[in-house]
Amino acid sequence: MNEDKRVLSKYSHKLFLTLIFVLTVGIVFMLLPTKTKFRFEFQKGKPWLHETLIAPFSFAINKAPETLNIQIDSVKNQVKPYFLLDNQITENQMLKLRNQFDQQWMRYQEFSSLENKDSLKQNYIKLFHQLYGKGILEQSIDFHPELDGKTSLIIVNKELAEEQLLSSILSLKQAYSFLTEKIKSNAEKYGSWEFAQKMDYSELLAANLFYDEKQSQKVLEEALGAVSKTFGMVQSGERIISKGDLVTQHDFLVLESLRQAIEQGRGENIQLWVITAGKILLILVIFTLLILYFYHFRKGYLEGKRQMTSILLLVTSIVFLSAIIVQTNLVPLYIVPLTILPIMLRTFFDSRTALFVTTVTVLLVGFFAPNGYEYVLLQIVASFAAIVSLQKLHKRAQLVITAFIVIVSYVVMFLTLELIQEGNFMDIDFTPLKWFAANGILVLIAYPLIWLFEKMFGFVSDVTLMELSDSNSPLLRRLAEVAPGTFQHTIQVANIAEEAIRKIGGNPLLVRAGALYHDIGKSENPLYFTENQTSIENPHNQLSYTESAKIIIDHVIQGEELARKYNLPQSIVDFIVGHHGTSKTGYFYQQYKNENPDVEIDESLFAYPGPNPKNKEVAVVMMADTIEAACRSLPEKTEESLRNFINRLIDGKINEGLLEESDLTFADISLLKKIFLEKLINIYHVRIAYPEKKN
Repeated sequence: MNEDKRVLSKYSHKLFLTLIFVLTVGIVFMLLPTKTKFRFEFQKGKPWLHETLIAPFSFAINKAPETLNIQIDSVKNQVKPYFLLDNQITENQMLKLRNQFDQQWMRYQEFSSLENKDSLKQNYIKLFHQLYGKGILEQSIDFHPELDGKTSLIIVNKELAEEQLLSSILSLKQAYSFLTEKIKSNAEKYGSWEFAQKMDYSELLAANLFYDEKQSQKVLEEALGAVSKTFGMVQSGERIISKGDLVTQHDFLVLESLRQAIEQGRGENIQLWVITAGKILLILVIFTLLILYFYHFRKGYLEGKRQMTSILLLVTSIVFLSAIIVQTNLVPLYIVPLTILPIMLRTFFDSRTALFVTTVTVLLVGFFAPNGYEYVLLQIVASFAAIVSLQKLHKRAQLVITAFIVIVSYVVMFLTLELIQEGNFMDIDFTPLKWFAANGILVLIAYPLIWLFEKMFGFVSDVTLMELSDSNSPLLRRLAEVAPGTFQHTIQVANIAEEAIRKIGGNPLLVRAGALYHDIGKSENPLYFTENQTSIENPHNQLSYTESAKIIIDHVIQGEELARKYNLPQSIVDFIVGHHGTSKTGYFYQQYKNENPDVEIDESLFAYPGPNPKNKEVAVVMMADTIEAACRSLPEKTEESLRNFINRLIDGKINEGLLEESDLTFADISLLKKIFLEKLINIYHVRIAYPEKKN
């Protein structure tokens, strides 16, 4: 039955990996553009290294982007914005003027002999018509961005469009000042200053000129549409460039035009199914390389669902984000913080995996990235710099330093390529530098992403391991209070194991944290373990051997329960359940066997539930735990006795098969014996006795 379950589990795991790889390949296939790819690489100012190129079909030569942008800017400056003159507002305000004038005149007649009412009224009407005829803006010209750099505008009055100088257009504030000056001047002529002061001019003034965005945009688009994006033609069969020729500015534009024509499918005899088949082959080749890498160098990752799922999710996310940026073309592709990928992989896996997976991802994105060679080179250099600079993520400041190094890497490589291509420092376009800076800032997103992946996939980062190793954490604080002997034992094991794993290669932070928590279950029944017994009677004296064995074995089970309760990561739980593996409680098992030589023993009553260590970190803690605890029983601790004792204990683990599933080598075992001996000599070193004074 167990064998059937194991086989079923094996096949279900293979099915899961197959499905997730197929799903990833499908997503990447949909993201990659279905278009032909120009097969020649070229750089301006460098020799053409390929065979003589003949035009496969006729195509237009596109203008250089900078030339086209200058022409577009010129057109934008020449096109006048359109403003609508609202005559209804003008009529309403003129009606208000007449009514207010008549009302004020009736009041004015009570104490004035002014008789030239009609003449004065017509003067007011003429003045207001003059203002409203030119148009009044709500705010001054400075508050209208559509008028920046303009000297005139187009005013649409009913069906008539007329150009008007900006200098003649008034805002409400300017119109009020203009009106009061004119009224004051006319008052001297007509002797009507007292009457003029009674008029409420703020009520009579209103904006009647408004920006017509729709018409302005339409005219601008028509003008831009008339700008030619090309400046010549290349005929089919015409020689474009010969092998060895330098790629001049003109050659560069011709080659770029041919590349765009081919990639946009404007060439002849282009079949979509052929392109699709090629794209499928490209993706399959790249993902086959990825599978082969894991199979030959990191087989353990293939055996874990969480590991492969997280890696493929990161790769797909980067490809997806890059494809969206390229398709929308709103910002350059360099804004995508691709170096987050190696940072995440380096944090949860290892440097080699981070570099290989990043390279594969860069190759995928480089397939559709503009200037593919330049893009791939920049990203690989920046990713390598990120991996090297982030050896261990112990502090938040390290990520900031890595982001800075990434920016520097981008800038240095970009300037290097530009100097080679342009040959003149003054001709370099420094615009991309701001995108590199933005990219480096976005790299800081990796910090919350690390936390998110820890929660999603049960991973553990170096920062989390540092936090777990704090002796003030709830579980360790409780262990120190209720089982002080066990707590001191775990500290010694942590020191020994950390030094050992550092020298044979592994994760010292993981080993230290795992060692500190491996015996956490002893806090439930601390007095049943010798290191916590002082002067009291041993409680095992009142129990049978099987009962004592069960209590001892239960510290593993209870430790796992506590770890789950306090949400410790799985990598720490592995130390708790695996530090004894499937070994037996030696003392009680042997005692029971000695006292019952003729009884068939149920060995499961004395065996730990396991599993055996799956990696070198847990295996090292297992050996360090056994050696540190057992060495206390040695009556004489000399170098020779310690060496023989360590050899016997470790060889016993090997003979029991407890280390078979770990990835320890014979060289590692030999080195571990030496390291354990050195550490124990330092721990149990006995000072020499001083001679007594003779009489």
